[in-house]
Parts: sequence; structure tokens; C-alpha cells
Amino acid sequence: MDSKSVKPKAVRQHRQGTTNVTSMTRRILAHPVQEHQPLTVRQRRALKALLERPLTVAELRREAGCSNASDLVIGLNRRGFTILSLPLEVRDRDGEPCRTALYRLAGPSRRKARKVLGI
Repeated sequence: MDSKSVKPKAVRQHRQGTTNVTSMTRRILAHPVQEHQPLTVRQRRALKALLERPLTVAELRREAGCSNASDLVIGLNRRGFTILSLPLEVRDRDGEPCRTALYRLAGPSRRKARKVLGI
């Protein structure tokens, strides 16, 4: 077999349309918990905003000052904060329906966030 024709399993599955998105998500989130590392400035702003109320993706991006809210949430999840993502349908600027997410800080994580932020 020619070494150039061998493709990684994930690439083969993606091209064949058999990629299991759920298992890929689990692998992404299965990284070791990094609770001992300090929070970034953006993560601190995101936690403060999420303590006030649930936020849509656009609101979280604006409050935290980031362009990739999902990456920010994954980073907080890896640090031991449980942030729930709820599907939400909203209207875009043209009045067309579109889907987004509403992020909410879970109960035990609210206490942990207050402690970490010193609130």
C-alpha cells in the first residue's frame, strides 16, 4: 500500500459522510481539567456577565470581547465551570429566523464563579 494513499480515520469518515459528531465533541471536551490555571481576562468578563443573566452567543461575544464564544465556553468548561448551551431561534437583522444558542451558568458553577471572582 502506498503511504500517500493512507488517510487518517477522521478524514476518511468525514469524506464518506460517516463522521460521528457526538464522539468528536466528546473527544474535544475530554481534555484534562485545567482548574489550576488562572482565568484569562476574557474568561473573567464572561463569568461576570453570565452571573448576571443568561446570554446569547452575540451578547457573550460582546460582553467578553471575543470573536469565538464557543471556544471561550469550552475553555471555561475545561476549568470546571458548567455552562449550559440551549438552542434558541431568533430573528436576524433582515427579520429572517435563525438559530443561535443561549449560554447559562449552572447552579454549582455560579457559586464557584463567585468564589473565583471574589464576588
